[in-house]
Amino acid sequence: MDVGALIEAAGWWSCVVVFAVTAGETSAFIGVLLPGETVILLASALAGRGDLDPLLLSALVVAGGMTGDGLGYALGSGTGGARTAGWSAGSGPRAGSASPTTS
Repeated sequence: MDVGALIEAAGWWSCVVVFAVTAGETSAFIGVLLPGETVILLASALAGRGDLDPLLLSALVVAGGMTGDGLGYALGSGTGGARTAGWSAGSGPRAGSASPTTS
């Protein structure tokens, strides 16, 4: 399988994939499913061979990271309050502590 031919056939879609995977990895819990670092390293190796533009690639990785981070923040701030209502920093047992006993 010729990776250069695959990238050439994909055209600008390869840039879209790098952006989407980077944004997806840095947003809420999607990073567990998407191997963002692997895609970035593969794209960097292809840029080193001359198959991708390194300046465009770096701009897409940074923009994807910022977009995913903003999306994760927006999702968390929009739904986080509803999920954590009633919880506070001091509520519940602490790790390693014995459960309270009643006398």
